Amino acid sequence: MKKHLLPLAVSAATVASALTLAPSPALAGDGDVEKARGCGGFRIELKVGPEDGGWEVESDVDDASAGSDWRIRIRHDGRTVFNRVRTAGPGGDVEVDLRRPDTRGADRFRFRAHPVGNPDRACALRITRR
Repeated sequence: MKKHLLPLAVSAATVASALTLAPSPALAGDGDVEKARGCGGFRIELKVGPEDGGWEVESDVDDASAGSDWRIRIRHDGRTVFNRVRTAGPGGDVEVDLRRPDTRGADRFRFRAHPVGNPDRACALRITRR
């Protein structure tokens, strides 16, 4: 790369990197809505999409320590539908996938995760679907 182009390439990479840190909704495909955010050493993701007249809810914790335990809570319209401890796999991932019915009006989903014994490190995402 030519020397006069290097600062421009570094600036573009810095901006692109910064943009990926903010939690932001995105249409993932087939009507899916996805949000993700970094949370002090780990990353969480929530995706909600239409599935057989209801909703497919996919939640992930990424970049966790392999073998670490995580409290995962998923709420649908304010009601807890999943509240369990899961262990991160060898790649540092924890995944929970659910199928939920389409309720009357807007469907509100909330995903919250934290390392067991460290609730102060909790991280959460919300998605509302109509």
